[in-house]
Amino acid sequence: MTRTINAAGLALIEASEGLRLEAYADCRGTPTIGWGHTLGVKLGDACTQTEAEQWLGQDIKQAEDAVCRLVKAPLTDNQFAALVDFTFNEGE
Repeated sequence: MTRTINAAGLALIEASEGLRLEAYADCRGTPTIGWGHTLGVKLGDACTQTEAEQWLGQDIKQAEDAVCRLVKAPLTDNQFAALVDFTFNEGE
């Protein structure tokens, strides 16, 4: 069964990441844009809010899939959201 992050978890990711429409180097020096999107990003890139929302959805889906695949213990919705947020930031 595929699970999805709840509204509180999505709000947490959006608030902690912040929306940036121009690429910047994150704390690790990785080019980042939107709400923490890094795949294929180069400094100098720009995006629209719609593009940032699409990337966020794709990035969260990858994190959700990883948590579903790797965590075998039962999780509450908020526990699942917290693990998705962690995976979104640190990887699986």
